[in-house]
Amino acid sequence: MRLAACLIGIVGGILGILTGMYEWSGAVTQIAGSSSDHTVWLFSVITMVMSIVGGVGAAFVWKSPRVTAWLSFVAVIGGGVGALVLWELAGSFFFITGVLASTMRSAASNQPAV
Repeated sequence: MRLAACLIGIVGGILGILTGMYEWSGAVTQIAGSSSDHTVWLFSVITMVMSIVGGVGAAFVWKSPRVTAWLSFVAVIGGGVGALVLWELAGSFFFITGVLASTMRSAASNQPAV
């Protein structure tokens, strides 16, 4: 289950970075009709940073699933702020990672008592 959470989180991170790059390309400004390049740049940076947070958080699943869950849920909320509707795919991957990680026990508690 740790491998599944890690892989799903990494795929979510890649999709999130691609979403941020799509935002940065200016296609969203043409759709939304916004003319402020600074705002588009800011939201695309927020999206990419949250993708990195979620992807790095997925790597922590081997040591501390609780950290993975928190970072994944932060990435879901922060990425939603940055990308709004475009975040649905990457956000759902991060949400699944957070749910899987929140149901796991930490590696230290899996050790048998001596």
